[in-house]
Amino acid sequence: TEGKGIDPSGCQVEEQDCELLQTIYRELGEPDGVVGAIRIGPSRRTRTELELQGKWSDMQASYEEVASTDRRRSALCGLVDCTQAMRRFESSLQLISGIRQEMPDLTEQ
Repeated sequence: TEGKGIDPSGCQVEEQDCELLQTIYRELGEPDGVVGAIRIGPSRRTRTELELQGKWSDMQASYEEVASTDRRRSALCGLVDCTQAMRRFESSLQLISGIRQEMPDLTEQ
């Protein structure tokens, strides 16, 4: 109806459709879309579930979203784990280098 927004809490998306959306957004290179598809699914998946399923790209998108919050430190460490699990070692080294410059106290722990 005109003038009314969509109520996301009333939206029912089947798990199968949610996975299809994640695949589409992943192939389009849209990590925000992947995170959105995870959020609208019938049960939000935790990063642990994604890790167990080997869905590293989805985990990476989740960590990237968290990296802009007050939990940046743990999210950056999670991103390093994801890039290593996906065998993107050069990206992992670049992340580590950036972390060392941004947070020198983190590397001393």
